[in-house]
Amino acid sequence: MTTKPRPMVERSPRHTLKHPEKLVVLVGNHVVALEPRTGDELWRSRLPGVFGQSIGTLLVQGDVVYAGLYGRLHCLSLEDGRILWSAELKGLGLGLVVIGTEDGPSSAPMALQSVVAQAELLD
Repeated sequence: MTTKPRPMVERSPRHTLKHPEKLVVLVGNHVVALEPRTGDELWRSRLPGVFGQSIGTLLVQGDVVYAGLYGRLHCLSLEDGRILWSAELKGLGLGLVVIGTEDGPSSAPMALQSVVAQAELLD
């Protein structure tokens, strides 16, 4: 019996976007902008109502940063990290299956694409 190779598992935090003037990362419930050449922190914004590990998505478009996290979409100013608006995305799931371990909160969660996870459950 041959086995199919298992998909690569991703670990959080995993979202980093490079902009010509800023490196933007999602760490826990914070969006952080760094100076790409020195690593100096330019600004940090805490996303309200969000705690724990980051399993969200970042997008930099023009002069704004969009951060989708735990059923909310936040729009931040790329210049200073100020939250411009935030909206709840009702009825939409995370699209990820999060696998925890018995090591507690210090262990990093791992995520698989939901399609892969569903296939694994059917085996």
